[in-house]
Amino acid sequence: MDVPLRAKSETNGVPSNLLDPVVVDKTNIQSTVIEEGIYTAAEICTPELADECAKLGLK
Repeated sequence: MDVPLRAKSETNGVPSNLLDPVVVDKTNIQSTVIEEGIYTAAEICTPELADECAKLGLK
């Protein structure tokens, strides 16, 4: 993500972007972390995790 971040609000006088936290687990890692471009499946699915990634269908 090469998007410049600009603060949309201030917190105690400090420019800030407050985000809503999202719990990431095996049921939503594809639709959050991978699809949003934070990490690729190749970056997450190391050789040690290849079998688990295949079970989850991570692409």
